[in-house]
Amino acid sequence: DKGLAPSSLRFARQETFVGAVLTQSIMCSVMVTAAGTIWRRAGSLYPNPHPPTEIGEFSYAVGAHLGPTLGKALFCIGMVGGALIGGLVVALTAAWGLGEVAGYKRSLEHSPQEAPWFYGVFGACLLTGYVICLTSPDLVKLNVAVQVMNALLLPIVLGFLFMLAVRALPSNLRLRGWYMWLSAAVYTVCAVTGVCGGIYGMIFPDAVV
Repeated sequence: DKGLAPSSLRFARQETFVGAVLTQSIMCSVMVTAAGTIWRRAGSLYPNPHPPTEIGEFSYAVGAHLGPTLGKALFCIGMVGGALIGGLVVALTAAWGLGEVAGYKRSLEHSPQEAPWFYGVFGACLLTGYVICLTSPDLVKLNVAVQVMNALLLPIVLGFLFMLAVRALPSNLRLRGWYMWLSAAVYTVCAVTGVCGGIYGMIFPDAVV
C-alpha cells in the first residue's frame, strides 16, 4: 500500500525501529504511572476500596495526584487515543489478513464500492468489538482476559513471523547464520514468558504483583 521499493528498505527498517521504541516507551510509562498511583493502597484503587470494574474508575487514581480535572482529561485523552489506534489496527489487520487468504481487494486506496468485502470485514470487526465492550459487565476483567489470550497466542504469532523471515522473504533478505539463531532465541524467550504469564494469570486472576 505504501508503494515501497527495495531501495526504501533501509528507511522502512528505521521507521519500524523508531515506532517500536516509541510505542513500548509509552507503554512502560503508563505501567509505571499505574503502579505508582492505582495500587498505592495495598492493591486497592484510590479512592474506592473495591476492585475496579470500569475503566473510568482508574481516572480517580490519576486525579488524586494531578487534580480531578487534569487527571481525568489526560486519562480520557490517553484512552480515546489508544482505543482509536488499537481498534483501527486490529480491525484493519483482520480485514487485510482475510483478504490475503480469500483474494479480495484489500487496500485503503480502494473505495468501498471497489473493495466491499474489505470494508465489510473491517466494519464487522469494529461492530463486534463495540457490542462486546457495551455488553460486558466488567471491562477490567475483559481487558485482562484479552491480554491473557494474546499471551497464549504469542508462540503462534512469533512462530509464523520467524518462518516467514526464514523461508518467505527473498533469498537476500532472509534470516541466516548467527542472526537467525539469535532471533530464534529472543522469540523463544518472549513466547515462553508470554505463555507462563498467561497461565499464571488464568490460575491466579486476582493476584497483584
